[in-house]
Amino acid sequence: MELSLVEIFTNRLLLLPISQKYKEDIFREFTKEITTYMYPRPPQNLAETEEFINQYGSDKTKTIINTSM
Repeated sequence: MELSLVEIFTNRLLLLPISQKYKEDIFREFTKEITTYMYPRPPQNLAETEEFINQYGSDKTKTIINTSM
């Protein structure tokens, strides 16, 4: 199973694959403070965020797991 294509829904959690749909949120939230111990460094502009998503993201067919009961 390709984990980058999995969506997980529970009563309290929604995990979605990275995509261009969320580029503004990613750019805004991935600050130096948040990414202190992470790779890569925080993006300097929106174009860097788009490049990262293009490299690591996926807009392919998704697998959906719904654990809500």
